[in-house]
This record gives sequence, C-alpha cells and structure tokens, in this order.
Amino acid sequence: MTGATPVVPITVEGLRPFVDAGHVDTAGVHLAASLARLAPETPHSVLLAAALLLRAVRRGHSCMTLREATRLAPLPEDTDDTAIGAPPVGVDWPDLPTWEAELRASDLVTVLPTNDPTFAPRATMRPIVFEHGRLSLHRYWCHETTVAERLGAAATELAPVADEQTISATLLRLFPDGGAQSDAVGTALRRRLTVLAGGPGTGKTYTVARILAALFELDAALLPQTVAIAAPTGKAAARLTESVRQAVAGLGDAVQPSTVGALASLGGTTIHRLLGSRGGTSVTFDDQHPLPQRVVVVDETSMVDLPLMARLLDALRPDARLVLVGDPDQLASVEVGTVLADIVAVGPDARVDDAPMRSAVRRLERGHRFSADSAIAALADAIRAGDAEQVTRVLAGGGDVRFVDLRDTEARAELHDEVVASARAVLDAARGGSSADRETAQRALRVLSATHHGEVGVDAWRDRVETALRISRRDPWYVGRPVMITRNDSGTGLFNGDTGVTVEVDGRRLVAIDDPSAERFVRTVNLPDVATWWSMTIHKSQGSEFDHAVVCFDAAREELLTRELLYTAVTRARRRLTLVGDPGRVARAVERPVARASGLAARLLVTDPPR
Repeated sequence: MTGATPVVPITVEGLRPFVDAGHVDTAGVHLAASLARLAPETPHSVLLAAALLLRAVRRGHSCMTLREATRLAPLPEDTDDTAIGAPPVGVDWPDLPTWEAELRASDLVTVLPTNDPTFAPRATMRPIVFEHGRLSLHRYWCHETTVAERLGAAATELAPVADEQTISATLLRLFPDGGAQSDAVGTALRRRLTVLAGGPGTGKTYTVARILAALFELDAALLPQTVAIAAPTGKAAARLTESVRQAVAGLGDAVQPSTVGALASLGGTTIHRLLGSRGGTSVTFDDQHPLPQRVVVVDETSMVDLPLMARLLDALRPDARLVLVGDPDQLASVEVGTVLADIVAVGPDARVDDAPMRSAVRRLERGHRFSADSAIAALADAIRAGDAEQVTRVLAGGGDVRFVDLRDTEARAELHDEVVASARAVLDAARGGSSADRETAQRALRVLSATHHGEVGVDAWRDRVETALRISRRDPWYVGRPVMITRNDSGTGLFNGDTGVTVEVDGRRLVAIDDPSAERFVRTVNLPDVATWWSMTIHKSQGSEFDHAVVCFDAAREELLTRELLYTAVTRARRRLTLVGDPGRVARAVERPVARASGLAARLLVTDPPR
C-alpha cells in the first residue's frame, strides 16, 4: 500500500500479516479495533472479515463471499480498481469452513435466514450480515434489501392510466408501426415501474418524451409540477432537459398543444436536488416525508449508486410511477453497487419465469443516432460483445473513428493542435459569445482520459492546453476557464458534475453555469470545489455527449483499463471519435470486464422478504 503502514493495536494483532501483505488498510484496522473494543472475545477471523468487507465496499462491492475475500488482491490505496478475481497472495488465509463457523457464532454477525418470525434484521445493531453465503456490512445489506423490496413491489403492481382500449389507441397514434418503443410506452402506461435500457442512439429519450406525452394526454389531473425528470449529475440533468425538449418538438400533431406546452415546461434536476439534499445523507424527502411528484423519470441510471437508489425509492409516494432509463453496459456508479445492471440482468432474459422484473424491463436494441455504416456504432457493439478482433478491425477501418497509436509522435502532434484550436474557440466564446455560443464551443470537442496521471492523463492535457494558449498561472480565474464542480454544495445549489465557464460581466469574473433552462452566474468565491476540464476522466464524462470525443486510453496500471471504461468513453462521441492508445492494451481491455460483487440481482429474483 502507499503511505505509512497502519499501526496495528495489540487487540487486532492477528491482522498484522494481512496488513503487511496489503490486504487490510488503515480504515480496516480502525474498524477491526473498534469492533474488538465492543466485543473483546471476537476471533481475529471475524475482525478480518469486517476489515475486508470495508475495503470491498470502498471498491464498489456491496457484499462478498469468503472465497472472494481471499481473492481481493492487495492494491495501493489510491487506485480505483474494482476487480475481484486475482489469485491469493502471500498470507495464510483462515480455513473456509472454520471461518464461516466462527462468523455464524459471533455476536457481531446477523445470520440469515432465520426461523424466528419476530426477528427484525434492519433493527439489529450487529455490523455484519451473513446471508446465503454472502457477507455484507449491515448498512449495505439494508440498502440492497430496500431497493429489492421497493422495486419488486413496484414491478408487480398494475397501475393503468386509462382503460385498455384508450391506451391502445394512444399507442397507435404515437407509434403507427408499433415496435419496442411502443411496448415500452405501453408498460409505463400500465405499470408503476418501467426500466428502459439501451445503448447510445437507441431512442431512449425519444421514448421517454412519448411516455410523458401519453401520461399528460390520458391523465387530466397530471400537472408539470408533479412530474420530475432527474439524473445523477448536473450535466446529465441538463442534457436530459435539452433532449426531452428536442424530442417534444418532433411530436407534431400526435398530441394536443397543451401536452406540448406541459412537456416543454419540464426542467431536469439532479437526484440530490430532487430529494432536497442537505449534505451527507440528510435529505428533505424520505419514507416519512414522500416526494410530491406522481411521475419520476431517472436518466443515466447506471451512474446511480446503491445508497442513492435506496434513498430515492424510500422517498417515492406509494402511487408514484417510476421510469428508470440507462445503458447497463456503461461503467457502474463510482460508489457502491451495480443497480441498473442487476435490474436488467433479471429482466425478460432471466430464466426465472416469475421474476418481478420480467414485466418491467424493456430493452431497446436498434440505434438511431448513428448511420448504418457508422464505425462508432460498430466499435461500441464490438466492445460490448467483448470481441477484441472485431474492435481491431473497426479501428483500422477509418470512417468516423480514428485510432492514434501512442508511439506515433506525428499523429499526436496533429491531435494536440486540434485540441488547442478547440480550446481557443471556448475562450473566444467566453469572451464575446452568447450562452448558446459557449455551449456549442464546449460540446465540439472534449478530451477524455482514463486517469489523471501519465503523459495522456487529465493533468498533462490541462498543462498542455494552458501552455499553448499562454494562460498565466497567476490568473486562476481567467475568462474562458471551463470548470466542473467536484463536491455537492447545498448553499449554492451546485452538485458534483455541474459545469460552467468563467466569463466577465460588468468587470467581475463570474462562472456561467451550464443550464439550458436559465442563464445563471455564480461568483467564484462562492463556488465549492472545482476542477478545470480542458480534459476530464472518462468516469466524469458519463451523462455527457460531445461532437468529437478524443479518448486517451492509457494508465500506469493496465488492469485499470476495462471493457466498461472503453465502452463508456466511445459512446460519448456523437459524430467523431479519436482513440489514443496502445493496440495491445486496447484489445486486452475489451476482454477484461469489471466484476463487482452484488447481491441485488439475487434478491430481485425472489419476492419473499428476508427473515
């Protein structure tokens, strides 16, 4: 591990070999020591399980088996690796049957299922839950259980907005030729839960606009203020608002003018804003104070982590209609869980006939954004399928995809000049353009990097651009500086992922926040933590689209380059894609999917509550 070796108190001395080998970090030692003070007779194997669980959570896993715990490879603290599956390294792990027996006997562990009908797992103060061979920290067990129960109930509940004849007539008017999009709208009109899954350009937002149009047409009591469209980040929320308004413009005579007006008045928000986040986990709306909205649409659901999804589902009113939209093949949330992927995995393709999600999940396959001969679409399909040979063929074929080998200095120099020219256009728009000019300039080209570090990382590109544009380091808030908010701030109403550009208004430097619904300026001194985004990480780019995406796919540690990371980066491009990398590393990444341990999919396959 990086940094100082953790001090191991005598109470958890048995963890020292695992600390020295890098399997247990400082946070794990602190947790184990705290548990040892609460229950002094606890075996070291139980304390080890708790420490490993905490480390697994920090890497996105919501649970783990004991065997997986022995295969959680030692890694530096500052990596964002999430892989389980490395071989055991350098320590003598407890005998698995003995380890399980000690966990089952521990006062720190809740063992499920239980035959005691009065036992309430959520109310227990025991920090670890052992259920069907999976270990979870109690908090995340509660989150998974909440999500499974709420989604399962919503998926099985019929809630037709009108009689069947009226619904069928509305669908025929909106979709004369029928198809998957018509089926998805029909699901939303008949049920409380609809999960709309699909890749880029499959018409997800087009379908959402028609879901909302049909609801407004058929429910006379539905008002714009009782409909929420939300996304995990400010940028994704802004793009959702713009996309819905564009889709509304294409409805034509299929709906009434009042419906078009209602849809046009909708504005996207972040999930945190919707819940009334007050910092941390504190929110205005919860199970005791439900949201007033009768319809809630969540876009980019792949980015929603397990705790946030649990809070959202807790806050819905009992009769609320929920539409979850996203691409399950993208990167999962930065925090814990793989919520959308778990939901889609137990949808129509699940082998359990009575799985609650079967009737709720609708997957769109046909792409509309790209032309039939688009190399971007072909590349995305090949990456999603894990076909490294086809990826190599597509990259060599040209078209709207260009591959730049890291070793090709001439091609990299040409790319540098193109990136700098695009950055100069952003500066010019900030100095004398309108908000539309600024948005157009920002969307034209964006550099996306796998990591912050390295010669094609975020930090290196920022330095290159600012040097080429002769930007003074003594002027941190120069006009044209593009910034991204990196911390939620309820005081300004800005959230992680919101973006803006520094402008000058009446001699003052302000940041013009990117918001299609209204022009908004914030004083620089009032901003929460920000980063300059002349380039951004692929993780931060989720929920955004760019006319030309320049993807720098390289990292000091190759195992950080995964299929989902590459797929997410490639699908940010609308018209052009430039992929910079090593051919061998790209091919190996396609064959390296991320594996996160989660119990949510298994819970969604059953309807009985845990005992």
